Amino acid sequence: MLKMITIGIPSSFMYLKMFIIILVTIATTKINAVDSDIRCLRSIKESLQDPLQRLSNWSFDNTTEGFICRFAGVECWSPDENKVLSLNLSEMGLGGSFPIGLRNCGSMLGLDLSRNHLSGPIPSNLPDVLRFVTSLDLSNNNLSGPIPTSIANCSFISVLNLANNNLTGQIPPQLSLLGRIKKFSVANNKLSGRVPLFHNGNISAKSYANNLGLCGGPLNACEREDHDDLFLAGFAVGFPLYTILTMLFIPSIGKMLLYLHPIKKIEGIPETLVKDESSSDSDKENVKSSLSFSLSCNYMFNTRVIAMEKVTRRLSLREVERATNDFDGKNVIGYGNMGVMYKAMFLNNLQLVVKRLHKFERLEKEFLTEIKILGRLRPGA
Repeated sequence: MLKMITIGIPSSFMYLKMFIIILVTIATTKINAVDSDIRCLRSIKESLQDPLQRLSNWSFDNTTEGFICRFAGVECWSPDENKVLSLNLSEMGLGGSFPIGLRNCGSMLGLDLSRNHLSGPIPSNLPDVLRFVTSLDLSNNNLSGPIPTSIANCSFISVLNLANNNLTGQIPPQLSLLGRIKKFSVANNKLSGRVPLFHNGNISAKSYANNLGLCGGPLNACEREDHDDLFLAGFAVGFPLYTILTMLFIPSIGKMLLYLHPIKKIEGIPETLVKDESSSDSDKENVKSSLSFSLSCNYMFNTRVIAMEKVTRRLSLREVERATNDFDGKNVIGYGNMGVMYKAMFLNNLQLVVKRLHKFERLEKEFLTEIKILGRLRPGA
């Protein structure tokens, strides 16, 4: 009995000690989170110019829980907790560069700095500063320089407004990776080049108005089109020419195909298809040759499809998602006018290229073209 008591006391003490450590850890974590948000707001006040004294009630002398929630423009997750949910500092006459201290507001989801006098570039490390932001409004400022490509890594953004600034260069095509985007505007800047094609396809031409020379998407077609548009241009010229040549030479071509590539299914074309009392024998022969030509072409096309089916199999969406790490940006190997190309690695070490097409009006017409193009690609070849 004495032995059991001797063992029991240290054991109970050990559990009590562990419980105290856990409580201290939780309390420390909460204090650190609170301190972080306070540092965030303090750095904003110190770094931005405030000639109108709109941030005058941002006093950090008070240390009670939830005191920052009473600051102008600050919304907290809870009124009695110093954790910033969103900042609305619009139309406050604030000046200076983008406040990097915002990185300390680690739980912030919304940021509105519109209609101020911010200047300088948009920081390239924006995804590190605004890790979970879903809405970002920097419109109506004096921001300059290019739009950082890294914004494509702000994967939670659904609203991005950069209108009415002095931004230059091209809109990064990588922004098409923002799968949650609902509202987007870069109107009234100095941007040029092709616009990105977003997945939802709801971004209108107004979002790009009054820039130096944007094209593509909802705007006018770009002068120098990529392979997709070049194919359409070539098709527009080639198809009429093909039709004319076919009409001229179809009788002889049909006979040649029948001679070189006989098909059992068309050896006997029903006379009802070519029967016409008023037609001459030569007319009937031409019609018969035309039918032979069409059926021969159809046979060759089906043969190619069957041949492809022998070396490929159907893939489920889940298999493709696993192979591309859920269409991770690290798997992106290229951007096109129609979509984004991903490297896909399957369990059997089969490596393929997957193109995720954007939704737009010409999708059905160009789908076969994309299949042909992707079919010619061999990763690592």
